[in-house]
Amino acid sequence: SDQTVSVSTADDDDGTAPSGYSITFDDALIGGGEITTSSFTFAGAEVGATYNYSLSSDNGGIAVTGSGTIATATDQITLASLFGVNDGTLTLSVTLTDPANNVGTAVTATSTLDATTPEVPVITSVSEDTGSSSSDGVTSDASPDVSGTAEANATVEVFVGGNSVGTTTADASGDWTLAYSGGTDLSDGTISVTATAMDAAGNTSIASVAVNVTIDTTAPNAPSVTSISNDTGVNGTDGKTNDNTITISGTLPESNVTVEVFIDGVSVGQAVVGLSEFTFDYTGTELEDGEYEITAKATDVAGNTGALSSVFNLTIDTAAPDAPTIGLDPLYDTGFSDSDNLTNSTTLKFTGVAEIGSDVEVFVNDVSQGVTAPDVITGEWSTIVSSLPQNQDVEVKAVATDYVGNTGAASEVLTVTIDNTVADPTFSPADNAVGVLPSANLVLTFEEEVRKSGNTISIRKSSDNSILESFDVSSDKVTVNGSVVTINPDNALLPAATEFYVIIGQGAFIDNAGNDYMGISNNTTWTFTTIDAAVVTAVSVPSAETYGIGDNLDFELTFSQEVTMTGSPTIDLTIGSETVTASLQGSVTASTTATFRYTVEEGDLDTDGISIGSTINLNGGTLKDAFDIDALADLNNVPSLAAILVDGVKPTPTITSNAGSLTNAAFTATFTYDEAVTGLELGDISVTNGTASNFTNVTAGTVWSATITPTADGETTVTLNADVAADAAGNASKAGNTVSTTFDGTAPTVTSITRAESDQIPTGTTSRSFTVVFSEDVTGVDVSDFEVVTTGSATASINTVTATDAKTYTVNVNGISGEGTIGLNAKDDDSIIDAATNPLGGTFTGEIYSTNFVPTDISISTSSIQENNAVGAEIGTFATTDADAGDSFTYSLVSGTGDADNSSFTIGGGKLLAADVFDFETKDSYNIRVKTEDGFGGNYEEALTISITNEGEAIIVVTGDGVFDQTVLGLSSTKSWTVENQGDVATEVRIISSSQGFSVTPGSVQVNPGETKNITAVFRPREARVYTGVVVFNYDITDNIKDNVLEIGLTGEGVIVTGLDNGQINEEQIIVFPNPASTSITIDLSELHGMPVDIQMVNPTGVSKLEKENFNKSELTIDVTNFESGLYIIQFSNERSLVRKKVLIRR
Repeated sequence: SDQTVSVSTADDDDGTAPSGYSITFDDALIGGGEITTSSFTFAGAEVGATYNYSLSSDNGGIAVTGSGTIATATDQITLASLFGVNDGTLTLSVTLTDPANNVGTAVTATSTLDATTPEVPVITSVSEDTGSSSSDGVTSDASPDVSGTAEANATVEVFVGGNSVGTTTADASGDWTLAYSGGTDLSDGTISVTATAMDAAGNTSIASVAVNVTIDTTAPNAPSVTSISNDTGVNGTDGKTNDNTITISGTLPESNVTVEVFIDGVSVGQAVVGLSEFTFDYTGTELEDGEYEITAKATDVAGNTGALSSVFNLTIDTAAPDAPTIGLDPLYDTGFSDSDNLTNSTTLKFTGVAEIGSDVEVFVNDVSQGVTAPDVITGEWSTIVSSLPQNQDVEVKAVATDYVGNTGAASEVLTVTIDNTVADPTFSPADNAVGVLPSANLVLTFEEEVRKSGNTISIRKSSDNSILESFDVSSDKVTVNGSVVTINPDNALLPAATEFYVIIGQGAFIDNAGNDYMGISNNTTWTFTTIDAAVVTAVSVPSAETYGIGDNLDFELTFSQEVTMTGSPTIDLTIGSETVTASLQGSVTASTTATFRYTVEEGDLDTDGISIGSTINLNGGTLKDAFDIDALADLNNVPSLAAILVDGVKPTPTITSNAGSLTNAAFTATFTYDEAVTGLELGDISVTNGTASNFTNVTAGTVWSATITPTADGETTVTLNADVAADAAGNASKAGNTVSTTFDGTAPTVTSITRAESDQIPTGTTSRSFTVVFSEDVTGVDVSDFEVVTTGSATASINTVTATDAKTYTVNVNGISGEGTIGLNAKDDDSIIDAATNPLGGTFTGEIYSTNFVPTDISISTSSIQENNAVGAEIGTFATTDADAGDSFTYSLVSGTGDADNSSFTIGGGKLLAADVFDFETKDSYNIRVKTEDGFGGNYEEALTISITNEGEAIIVVTGDGVFDQTVLGLSSTKSWTVENQGDVATEVRIISSSQGFSVTPGSVQVNPGETKNITAVFRPREARVYTGVVVFNYDITDNIKDNVLEIGLTGEGVIVTGLDNGQINEEQIIVFPNPASTSITIDLSELHGMPVDIQMVNPTGVSKLEKENFNKSELTIDVTNFESGLYIIQFSNERSLVRKKVLIRR
């Protein structure tokens, strides 16, 4: 154990300076009130010594000094005034001088001077500040809390009306709060609140700026809800509206309040408040139709909330009324019926039905005609509108608006036609027309529909007013078709070149509105003059149909008088884009008719109607009437020729087939005409090297098909002859084109499948190829056209098929494994075809390959060995099981399952040999993995277990701590160790050597199996240093294994422990810091007062890391950045003493 030895000497001379004294400030913090009373106190001061002190601040100012004599060892000294010293850390340095003028080492002490008053605190809020803002100083709390800011950690005192109500402490951020603790609640009114702050040094600030707080605990009266925005009800104040986004208004009970609004008892928000009124904008929310109760309550600036107001009843109705019905009163409808909305009156009555209680507004052409109210029981309404516009349609609609102003959709628009007059018609022939044909009808075309009424019509000669014909309008000579009136007199308008006029009585015709046609009562309104020569009055044309080649187109002309033609007159016809002529047939002498004819020729085509010229081409001939006057050649009254079509084009067939240039089967020929034909039959088809059958009309009249069956290999042709069919116009067909194909009906075959490589397949070879030859070029050859045939356990699959040419292919088989034979056969699945698409003619069986058989088992003659063997000892001989007779085998250790102990063995000459000395107690079995190879790529692997047989042996374990504590020279330290036999035979354990300073007793022990015996290790140092070494044991493991060695490491330190005396080192005089250390160590030697020492630093293994001799400075810093972690010893010594310090280095 550690020991301390003190050595002292006597010295009568006083050459020793005062020491062992210290000083402390009596206050760690000195405030402004203590700058003249601060003091410090000695400890261990030498009585009678003189003290001298000096005090300064790290922030400057005037230093303070003083001196005096020590009366007692614990004198308390009052410092001179610190008035000139700046705030900061104060350092006081004091020395003692004894009567022999020996000056002691200066001692120091520190304190803090804070003579500055703290900043004035600030009152920031009153809690709860229930006013309009959180900082307006208004509250309904009669015992409010006060909060503010001040110097961090200062003591804050709060005053109400100049009277203190308590103190609190600011936190590290300077925030503070004081809960009011007055005996009774404060009365309503305004109070003045101030605060002062006192810091830790006792410095107190001046009072803060006063904060006035108004206390108000009285709730306001209820407000009044008076109206809503857009009150669309009857009088604007009934609380009924069609606006579901409202603004609520009301009056205030007092000023400076907030108003909360409620709908059906649920708060909807805060109103905007004026001087005496409030409004609440709720337009952002759409209310559903229904009835609501609106209330409000007021809260004053102190947060006092009054009672709810009385209820304001609100009705929301946004549903618009249904559209009203509208109609024209039948008494005002003057048309054919009383419901056709046709009238000749400009004052009309409209009626309908609308929602009861609504207002109905009537609009004519979108112009309001006023408002009327429906019957309160039936909802029926009516209104009379006058001064409507004449002779035009008016659009009338009605719109209903309910009691809250919801306007519904407009009614359906009622269109009423107001027709006050019958406009004058246009005439045909026109007024003052000339050249009017004798057979012409007289036509009046009105701007509107008319009908017969009652009066007469007469046709008169202008020359003498004689009547050509007169009749009542009801006569069948007068027909009315809508707005067109046709007059067809019995008498022709003759003689020629005569002027006629027409008289029509008023009211002969009336329009649908009942207005009379004013008629014609003079001889100038409608006059015309008949033609002055014979004219063509009509043209008869061929019937509406299609005309083919050779068909005649006859046109018969009818003249107004008998005429005679000479020469070769013609009429131009336009057929398609070509102009042809129709020739006069026979002769025309004193006849009123003449016939012209055109015979259709091949190539003529007109699909949208022929056209005829406007005159007769006389071609040098004449056309005269019975009076030898030239008749007019113009063609009049030509009917439409749009339906007269000409087809002079022969139908042409196009023959196609679904066979290409080569086929192996019957094929379909298709015969397509460019227009519809009839008469085509099977026998009309011409086929070489084949027959036609299955003749079918695919598309009526235009497309037929037939099956063409070739007779033999070779070319087959198909065609159609001319004139085998005719189109609708009777045109015979043209000959068709010829299609041809070559027929091939012979199937290809496989001629051989042979091996492309040698027969035997070594084990591990996964690919072989076959050569396949066909009888002709084929396509479609792929892996699906072949199959692999195997025996035994052999497996393989077809990999690729590669064409050498169109007849020869290489088939690669891969994935070969197993044992047996592998062959390739061709399948007949119709996927291999020749150029004519004939499929393969049958299957084919090809040649085969054989595979190698692999070994199937490994055995060893002996699978165990006794422990403690020799390296290279033979364990056993391998043998292989293989179906192939005569194979020779090689063996090797390989990686894989069961290979954990391969490294402990070798194989040589087919034998398993030991590569290690085996120990049964350590491991009694070993796993190896062995591979056998047959020379043909076949191999087999197997995991084997090799057993280790036991041989009796001793197993010794010595347990003990070889690290000894510091031991004083001449003394000893001991450790108790144990010796245990974990084996199965007894043995003697002997200590055969030990290092200097260490020993073990007893020197030997006999230990039986399972027995444990104690021994003692001893450390006895002879000199002050670190000792290291080992103790060595030996014992016999077996009779054959002797002198097995064990070692235990030893370490210890011999030390000299000294006491303090003049010239000696005291452990307390040396300070080592930090401890533990990681980067550097500082040794404070100031207490040695320059005494030289030798310094040595030793690592945990006894290696010196630092040595310094006669070191006399006050401080030493050692860089330990690169030192290893551990416990280091620093030794300080001189001729008279030795001190050691321990320091821990950590990383």
